[in-house]
Amino acid sequence: MNSAELRTIREALGLSRDEAASWLEVSSTRLRQWEDGNRPVPVGVLTQMRSLATEAERFTALEVRGRVVDEPTGEAVVLLRYRSAEDRVTDEADGHDPVDRADRGCDLPVVVQAVASWRAVQILIGHGHVVRLAWFNPREYSQWLGDRVNTAAAHRQWATTQQ
Repeated sequence: MNSAELRTIREALGLSRDEAASWLEVSSTRLRQWEDGNRPVPVGVLTQMRSLATEAERFTALEVRGRVVDEPTGEAVVLLRYRSAEDRVTDEADGHDPVDRADRGCDLPVVVQAVASWRAVQILIGHGHVVRLAWFNPREYSQWLGDRVNTAAAHRQWATTQQ
């Protein structure tokens, strides 16, 4: 049963076997053995994967927080996401507050942040909102933002500059 749960969580989070193995700091071969039921899944591994799933759910909830109760205005709700792990590393190097970084999904593998963002998009669309995803490169965004205040309106303006 643990092997099925492990693989299900990995796949639900959008992680390839190699990505999950890297995140768990084990070999892909070892992860395959656990998922195929050829070796028992260590409790700590399941705990780590469950924790990652919980963090992904928390990130999704943060993305929709307060927006689902708002009446749709017709203006797009813009959610920002990292294009690559390098963008996230840039954000970490810039020394942002850990709470703020967690709210942006910095503690998630990039592909998990993407899956969580997509879940947020689906929830918001289900509540009648127009939603747009935009790439987020922390340095480019900070330079573009300049003296502007980081608001939903700024996110919409930023999104128009992104492809």
